[in-house]
Amino acid sequence: MRYCLSLLAIILFTACSSASHPTSSPEDNPKEQESQPKTNITGKLKITVGSKSATASFEQNSSSEAFVAKLKANPVTVNMTDYGNFEKVGSLGFTLPRNDKPITTSAGDIILYNGSQITIYYDNNSYSLTKLAHMDNMTKAQVKEFLGEGNVTVTFSYLNQ
Repeated sequence: MRYCLSLLAIILFTACSSASHPTSSPEDNPKEQESQPKTNITGKLKITVGSKSATASFEQNSSSEAFVAKLKANPVTVNMTDYGNFEKVGSLGFTLPRNDKPITTSAGDIILYNGSQITIYYDNNSYSLTKLAHMDNMTKAQVKEFLGEGNVTVTFSYLNQ
């Protein structure tokens, strides 16, 4: 009987110490690695409104990666309108993969909405969205001046740097 109790104690001790010290990490599990895609987007997003141009730095996600692939083939021109006193929005004419997560936007954020709309924020908004890029070195006032009043035509293109 003592032998059985000792054996049971050893088994329980081993099981408890194994549970509190996992032997593998997400890096060791290829399935977990696959669920977190690795991107390495280089280059810049060029944004042109009329005769004015600005650049933006891409986010590292599959949405931006798909957008870059489209832009490498051809620039994308979008007719954009003001919405809600905080953004310009327009249809891309195609769909990109979504990586929506709750965020608070800031002036200069380039956002994918519903997979097929692109927005340029000139003020803040909180919602579940996919960030594609952020305009480089521009204040809120500069972004608003760059975009202008009313409807605008914006051309997005890829700059290889």
